[in-house]
Amino acid sequence: MFRTKLSLPSHPFSFLQNIFRLCALFVCLILWAGCVSTGLSNNSTVSGNGGAVIAFVGNVYGIEVIIDSGTPIVFNSTRDATGKATQLRVDPGRHTVIVVKDGRTVVQKAYLMGDGQTTEVFVP
Repeated sequence: MFRTKLSLPSHPFSFLQNIFRLCALFVCLILWAGCVSTGLSNNSTVSGNGGAVIAFVGNVYGIEVIIDSGTPIVFNSTRDATGKATQLRVDPGRHTVIVVKDGRTVVQKAYLMGDGQTTEVFVP
């Protein structure tokens, strides 16, 4: 009577290849979302993880720090909640750091930061 012809995929592993491609795409999306949420995108300065560290030493209580004309960050302590010295993580690259204390600029300097590098900024 009626015969139906069964057709096989052009490549026996094409289904598995598509699953692999979808998994790879999913992993890439997760990594991208992680980079954006931690501040490691190209247009950020202060980041959450990785990058370079700017450590502020000296008379840091009450200073206002501005990095690359960004939002001012005020330090109301000489140590953070974990007991570490006052510091900020930034993306590697060139950064202009401005420190204001008692309404006047006490530090204004450009720094070239490498990945994993820590730079100390002395606050008089």
